[in-house]
Amino acid sequence: MRNKFIFALFMSIFVLIAGGCSPADNTHAMRMNYRSERYTDEDFETVTEMIIKDLQQDHPERKVTRFIYAGDEASDDYGSIDPNPEDDEPENNSEDHDWMLFFIHFEDIHDDEFICFFSRDEDSDEWQTEGAYSSGSGFTVSDELLPQEVINAREEVQERFVNE
Repeated sequence: MRNKFIFALFMSIFVLIAGGCSPADNTHAMRMNYRSERYTDEDFETVTEMIIKDLQQDHPERKVTRFIYAGDEASDDYGSIDPNPEDDEPENNSEDHDWMLFFIHFEDIHDDEFICFFSRDEDSDEWQTEGAYSSGSGFTVSDELLPQEVINAREEVQERFVNE
């Protein structure tokens, strides 16, 4: 009887420890502005799965509160920025690519928000990750290109960042 109690206690402690070390489940994060005139629900589902997979790999301890699609116009504008203007590579030609730009907001404040950027050739169904990084470290998106709900969500994160 004593061995069963010790075994049960040991297993309970192990389950608690293992549960506390598991990666954050970001599959249920709120998704905002998943509306587009050109992309389908399947496109959004594919890209969201890619974001979740990258977060589990690169930031397993962080919990996402929401994924926000920046909108078609903001995504196109962001995709048209050439990070290497000296490079004459045709791969940066926005006419040959589809673009999706997302803002990622975390429950904890290590960075105010992340940007995840995706592209695909117009002839392809395969989305490619173009990068994920803190929004303060790269190119910016003009508020005039963003839907109002995206602006409001980003302002909320900025307020929280300043207040903590």
